[in-house]
Amino acid sequence: MKHANNQYKFRFYINAGINDNYNYLHAHKWEVVLYASREINEKTPVLEIESLITNYVERYNNSILNNIEPFNNVSPNIENIGYVLFLHIAHLLAGTSWEVTSLEIAEHPSITYVINTLDDLDDRTYKDMAIPSAMPNNGLNYSLEDKHGRSYSTLKKVRIKKRDKIRQATLVKIGAVVLIIATIVGLGIFTYSHFFTN
Repeated sequence: MKHANNQYKFRFYINAGINDNYNYLHAHKWEVVLYASREINEKTPVLEIESLITNYVERYNNSILNNIEPFNNVSPNIENIGYVLFLHIAHLLAGTSWEVTSLEIAEHPSITYVINTLDDLDDRTYKDMAIPSAMPNNGLNYSLEDKHGRSYSTLKKVRIKKRDKIRQATLVKIGAVVLIIATIVGLGIFTYSHFFTN
């Protein structure tokens, strides 16, 4: 039996500098809104999850992003920052029943970049965006694998299979509904033609 989920929205801000291609250091402020769901019977308190996410995000505040993994290898543009946050926070929550459902990142009030899935990232991008070593600030272990030893590319394939199963189940349900409607319409036509046209 599938449990119902509770939906939560976490909002936080990142203030950091970026050293651009012309060696010009300039400041940025991003507003990040993270949507996450948990099973109703999940025992990890919301405040504990918020603290976990806040501790992770804090590593980027008041820093030069180009000097922090993975942005020493990946361009710190708004899209890549969003994907890194989505990927790493999803990894943080992997040991719980919590799941990141989407992430919004904005630097300007009228433009927001929205991420609903990581399925369009190829394996190389996953590897480039992963943090290969432990982060010294909070002692959390970030690697290319989750706690079950599954690589990010394997997790991606698991998510794709899960998504495909959901799509297949949805198509079966739609097919059943269409069949029921067709049966009802067919019976209606038969009844009308049999009883009312004679």
